Amino acid sequence: MNDDTLKIIPLAPLIWLVCIVYGSLIPFHIRPVVFSDALILFRQIPLLNLEAGSRADWVANILLYTPLGFLLSGAVFSKSTSVLKNSLLSGAVFFSCLLVALLVEFFQIFFSPRTVSLNDLIAETIGSLAGVFLWQACGQKLLKTWQVLTCKSRPESRLTAMFVFYVIFLISIALFPFDFLISIQEIHKKFQTWKTQPFLDSGFVFWLKIPVEAMLFIPLGGYIGLKLRHVSLKRKMIFTLTVALIISFLIEFLQFFLVSGISQPFSVLVKGAGAFAGLLITKIPMNRYWVFFKPFAGLLAAGAMPLYLIICLRLNGWGVSGWINVRSAISSFEFHMLIPFYFHYFTTETRAVLSLILSFGLYVPIGMVGWILRFRLSLSVFIAVGLAFAVESGKLFQAGLHPDFTNILVAGVSVITGFKLLGYFLPVLSQLYNE
Repeated sequence: MNDDTLKIIPLAPLIWLVCIVYGSLIPFHIRPVVFSDALILFRQIPLLNLEAGSRADWVANILLYTPLGFLLSGAVFSKSTSVLKNSLLSGAVFFSCLLVALLVEFFQIFFSPRTVSLNDLIAETIGSLAGVFLWQACGQKLLKTWQVLTCKSRPESRLTAMFVFYVIFLISIALFPFDFLISIQEIHKKFQTWKTQPFLDSGFVFWLKIPVEAMLFIPLGGYIGLKLRHVSLKRKMIFTLTVALIISFLIEFLQFFLVSGISQPFSVLVKGAGAFAGLLITKIPMNRYWVFFKPFAGLLAAGAMPLYLIICLRLNGWGVSGWINVRSAISSFEFHMLIPFYFHYFTTETRAVLSLILSFGLYVPIGMVGWILRFRLSLSVFIAVGLAFAVESGKLFQAGLHPDFTNILVAGVSVITGFKLLGYFLPVLSQLYNE
């Protein structure tokens, strides 16, 4: 494949446009407004004075339109060396994104309880500009990196490409929702709160967060171990711990300056331990051990299943507030529970995305175990979708909970992702082990 073909397929921005429209109009409660009155209301949309707690929702509009500007720029990209032509294309992309934002905001007037403000339009304009700029700055480089992943490149090259996307993912997760503090008063208030928080928490979520943070840094140590596999173990250990501690400290430092960020010194040690574990994994002769453990993989998966189910049910709120009877459960069912992402409108953008990430992460192991046990992908998806349906349906019988059948879709996508990623990564890592 040559450079001239490195363009984003037109379907990609179209799919993202559908996502924007769907997410902007949900929960689809029609508000009867005369078209002429809607025009008057749109011309009078206010500029709101947003507090720090609303900043994440405002930034979410930036993040929503950044991919649209990026993908649309990539779809119309031209290899022409003409600065004028590329400038005109970038301008056309920006104004197309701006037109989408104006139309979406206008039609929100016809949907309750949606609100329209200049703040949203400003954020969407910034997001569109950011998307166009990102394409100009690094779009081709990212596409070339993606090309390395999808083509039969050398294992060393694919390892580096994996690491690039891993770093992007890690930064995105660590700094989401990018609601940075913007005044001395906000920083002072955050510092006062930070001083009173305990070094260690006793909550269930905190202790679950520890292994998750460690696992997020395992690829860092793994990458260093494979990249420097001909260097002595002592030097790799020192280098890995130094890099991991510096990166984790910077992450915790930056999280302090997020309105919704929780910065804890203890997390620096956890992340460092995760990277160290990733380094040690690269020293294990995986192929040799896999031959030994392969016959017992099914038994190990079956043995871990009860613990997995307990964690899955606990994180979904089962057993927290008690059970209700069948009649009350059935009567509490409403059709809107079946609408994808319906409940995400009635919470903050941060909580909605974190809920999606949690649901996604819960079902990834099913896809990975399915690949290890050589299940068909369809069977793995069926198991995850069935479990998600049981978990969400069971919420009808839990006091204070409501099912969100969006998680069934999330479970399906999660399993496919886990199945495909493991099927891609392990052969590459196996080749590197054998070099």
